[in-house]
Amino acid sequence: MSILLALLQGPASLQAPPPPPPPPFPLLDPRLGLDPDQRQALEALLASHRDALHARHEAWEEARKALREALSDPTRTTADLEAPLAREAEAHRAQALAAHALLVEAAKVLRPEQRQAAARLKPAFPPEGPRGPRSKGGPDGRPEPRR
Repeated sequence: MSILLALLQGPASLQAPPPPPPPPFPLLDPRLGLDPDQRQALEALLASHRDALHARHEAWEEARKALREALSDPTRTTADLEAPLAREAEAHRAQALAAHALLVEAAKVLRPEQRQAAARLKPAFPPEGPRGPRSKGGPDGRPEPRR
């Protein structure tokens, strides 16, 4: 739907926004009151996974870019969209599962009250989507047109 709105609004609206940064690591949040040993353990865990998470994030971003290009090409058929859709979905799946596995492993370092506090922090992948909060739209919930 947003592609159709962008097409109606002209070429300037078709420019993709810059890619989002990788989501922050919520278990290093100072509000959790980590002791020095916990912080060191979590930083080491994050460092050991950082390159793989970054590579998966880049792969996901490339797949999203390819999908956006395919969706904005009026010469593509629905069948032509299957491959880029599948690549984007698989890259997203791989990133989400790896991020969750890291969070599960990291949560083992926390005390029970810290795990409860961490659950209340902003999630790594907000429910609004992987790029962060989006406009809720008008009163009927539909997206408002960009201006």
